[in-house]
Amino acid sequence: MDYVTVAAAWAREKLGGNLNKIQVITARGDSMEPTIENGDVMFVDTAVEAFDGDGLYLLWYIDGLKAKRLQSTVGGGLMIISDNSSYRTETVRGEDLNAVRIIGRIRGAWRLSQF
Repeated sequence: MDYVTVAAAWAREKLGGNLNKIQVITARGDSMEPTIENGDVMFVDTAVEAFDGDGLYLLWYIDGLKAKRLQSTVGGGLMIISDNSSYRTETVRGEDLNAVRIIGRIRGAWRLSQF
């Protein structure tokens, strides 16, 4: 299967923003479980290219593409948080913030329940 069609009205209501800037990406790994599981389909708003408040983002950091929760810290830093407690939170400050490239904000995800 290559395509799944959804109503534009549904997408606007659920995802907001410019639908032409929404990219669909499959999640890999367990670092964001239980919020986003391996294989979930994420809807990423690529119009958001900078930190835009606490929330879920797709970012390029150190060794690759990551879905993470970002939270601002006092003094202008960012905490890079995995929802899975098996992973540690990283705090990035100052010049190191240049190593964090925001790809987009994750607006939602689909999970397939198999029966």
